[in-house]
Amino acid sequence: MNRLSHLYLLVLGLAPAAVAQLGSFSVIDYPGAIRTMPQGINDAGDIVGEYTAPDNKVHGFLLRGGQFTTIDFPGAVATVGRDINRNGDIVGGYSDPSGMDHGFLLSGGRFTTIDFPGAERTRVIGMNSKGEMVGMYWNVSGDGKHRGFLFSGGRFTSFEHPEAGWMSCLFAINDEGDMVGHWQEGTSGPIHGWLVRQGKLSSFDYPGAQRTVLETAGISSAGDIVGSYIDPRGKTEAFLWNKATFTPFDVPGSRLTIGSRMNASGQIVGR
Repeated sequence: MNRLSHLYLLVLGLAPAAVAQLGSFSVIDYPGAIRTMPQGINDAGDIVGEYTAPDNKVHGFLLRGGQFTTIDFPGAVATVGRDINRNGDIVGGYSDPSGMDHGFLLSGGRFTTIDFPGAERTRVIGMNSKGEMVGMYWNVSGDGKHRGFLFSGGRFTSFEHPEAGWMSCLFAINDEGDMVGHWQEGTSGPIHGWLVRQGKLSSFDYPGAQRTVLETAGISSAGDIVGSYIDPRGKTEAFLWNKATFTPFDVPGSRLTIGSRMNASGQIVGR
């Protein structure tokens, strides 16, 4: 693998109004890794994500105060850190030796498996400071459809866009309970962003985009959304959506930029 083509980046100090000026970009690279993917950031600036070691094993990581800590679910063959809240609780996923995907919560140094009831595969992707989680689940041996879920108060609620084909996913939730993700028409149609707010579903698309992709999305308490889109040339760029106004940004000279999460200070992580 060409390491230079897989650097993953942190956008520092981007207040929403300043995205057009890009702020400053800093490289986030786990020492010795062949790939590093930051995926979540909290208000204290702690970052979680995943890295691939030279033996191609995938590990989660926490970056706090300039120091990296590896996160491995006990007995897992791969572990990914996906989000961290202001309390320092971490959610992510792991693959067991049979290849099944599970979600997890890491709180107070203890791991807890999070699985949607009856699902063969579960991915926990986002969490707010109240401990509410969102993600997706599916059954390989069933219809294969990817559905979103909310885990709150010890109960799971399934979410599916009424016009979706095989995919309706939720990736982020703020403290107000607003959730964002994306859904796809049919099995290979356009992909659209969607917002779930107070039980109401609404779709949105970056103007002129081939696809509006929120594979790892962020939503602030103010309702600002970070995601990415594919333009008519096929290039992937990141965006900030601030009350129906889209502002694009990308790392200078990059071929692909994906915005993953944003904290209350306007710091954004992505790749």
